Formats: sequence, C-alpha cells, structure tokens
Amino acid sequence: MNTPLQIIKTKDIPDSSINTFINEVSEYLEMEFAGEYFSKSFDQLSFIQILGNVIKWLPLTASAVAFFSRFAVRAADDLWDNKNRILKILNKRTFYPFSGFIKSLWRVKRPSVKNLNVIIGLSVPDPVNGTKLFFECNSEEELIWYIGSFLLKVERISKVVKTENEKGQRVLGGFYLSLDEKGSFTIKWLTVDKNDNSENHEIKIN
Repeated sequence: MNTPLQIIKTKDIPDSSINTFINEVSEYLEMEFAGEYFSKSFDQLSFIQILGNVIKWLPLTASAVAFFSRFAVRAADDLWDNKNRILKILNKRTFYPFSGFIKSLWRVKRPSVKNLNVIIGLSVPDPVNGTKLFFECNSEEELIWYIGSFLLKVERISKVVKTENEKGQRVLGGFYLSLDEKGSFTIKWLTVDKNDNSENHEIKIN
C-alpha cells in the first residue's frame, strides 16, 4: 500500500521527459520510475503506463470531481462542447492538482508524435498484470476525459476487482477496463479454476 505509483515507458520516450513529469507531480503524488517496457516487435506501440494502489490516486480525485461538476461533464460530448472554456481554465490553479496532472502528462508527448498512448490503473491482481485502462488521445480534452472518468470511479473499480480477485479463482492477465462515451466502465477478466476450466467475466460500472 505504501508503494508509490509505478510508471514505465517504451524506449522511444526520453528518460528526461519522464523525470520531468515525476518531478512536476511530486508535490501531490507519490510516483517513481519503474523501468522500460521491452518488446522484440518492430512495430511496438509507444506508451507510458501508471499503475498503483487506489490510495495513491486519491490526491487527484477531489479536484477531478470538482472539475467535472463545474462543467457538468457527464459524457464525452460535454467536453468537446466546452473545449475552449475548459482549456482556458485548465491553465489556472482552480482545479489543481487535477489540472496540473493533466498538463504535466500531456507534456510527455513528443512534438513529432500525434497521439499520446497511456495505460493507467491499479496494481490488482498484481503490479505486473494489474487493472488497466488503455487509451490514446491527441488533445488535452481527451486526456481530461479518460483520466477524470477513471478518477471519478477509481474507488468503485478498486472494490470490484479486489472482491473478484479474492474469490479464489486465478485471474489470467489481469483486469481490463474500457470506457464508453457516457462515462461507464466495463471490467473484463478471465479466470481459471483448479481443474483448468476457464471462464470470461464482465461487470459494468455506471
């Protein structure tokens, strides 16, 4: 529980970008660099991943809730409709540290790359497999949508995966999150029992 949020990256993302990001968010988040993701594939996707215990995400939740409430964000379209107002207020400290986290994370994106690919989540069932939400975004408002939606429901997501993980069946490959345009999450996972029988599971969190 005391382990900081763990961030890994692909080789193409400079160490200096990650170090700067960690330093910028250190005022409100415990985070440490956990190494590079290595793949022998020539077409490896560029991404950064941040996983950790739900407690380590909580410093961001109050300001994220305030931000979504201020703009009545209940669906993705609400962000696009208020894009100019949102980006303007993002430069202020009104919704800090959520706003600060968004801006710092967005700066990790290399200028030569169109999209920022991100994996965020929890270190359940373990720090390697985890509970993961993968997304790619090409704007700060998209980053706000994914990160903010995750923070709004992170405690509920944590309770579900912890409960399911403790039922005794082995979870293969971790829990996978998907987010729809209305802000609902779907959690999917695969279990194997002692007789090697596998079963797919799915729970929706509105």
